[in-house]
Order: sequence, then C-alpha cells, then structure tokens
Amino acid sequence: MTNTAPAIPDPISEAINRWDTETRTHFKEVRKRIFAVADQHAQIGSIEETLKWGEPSYLTVRPKSGSTLRVSTNREDGRLTLFVNCQTDLIDQIKTRYPDAFDYHGKRSVVFKSTSGSDADALDHVIALVLTYHSRKRVT
Repeated sequence: MTNTAPAIPDPISEAINRWDTETRTHFKEVRKRIFAVADQHAQIGSIEETLKWGEPSYLTVRPKSGSTLRVSTNREDGRLTLFVNCQTDLIDQIKTRYPDAFDYHGKRSVVFKSTSGSDADALDHVIALVLTYHSRKRVT
C-alpha cells in the first residue's frame, strides 16, 4: 500500500482536532488507505475530500462510481467509525463478508473494534465496496 494521500486540508484538520491523539492517528492511517484504494481501482476515479455534517467524507467524482464514505467517531465510546448511506445494502454486504472484523450499528456504520488498528485487507475491501457501490450496482 503506497502513501498516496495528499496533505490534509485545513477544514479536515480542524474537524479532527477535537478527537484524541490516538483516534487522530488511526484516522490518518484510514485516510491513507482510502486514497490508496482509490488509486488501485481505476473504476473509482478521483476522490473528493470534504466535510459532511462536520465530519471528513470521501466521494467519488469522476465517474460517480461509489457512495459517500464518512469517517467519524462512535458517539458511545469514541472508536473510529465508517458511515455509509443507510439507503444502500452496503452494511449487509460488509457484515456478510466480515462478520467478526468490525462492530456494526444498524444499516449505517462500521465501527473499528480497537482504537488503533484493523484488519488491513478487510478495511481495504470495505473501502473498495463503498467507493464502487454504484458501478457494481449498474453491472448487476
């Protein structure tokens, strides 16, 4: 996995500064993986990094191949969490493939089991599933 992530934009830095140091470090690792996965999958195309609901979010721009991936903390315990559009079946897809790799809340979030790490292959696949959601949906 290469380090292909650009510098963190100021609005994103400001948003994550409210998190503790360990969570910020974990976020930066996940962020690098998001950009690396996008680089490795031609169908994902370019990624836009922005804030949605005051939280770092990643959207496919050209082509619009995927759903939005938002990264924040779990309100219950502060663990880093990936949020997806609850109108998709993404959480069901992820749960089916990785029932024990993450914790899940409803149809919207994938919660990391620890505050500092994850199964890298599972995480990369989850990122790819989200960022290719629409392109895969069109094929089926």
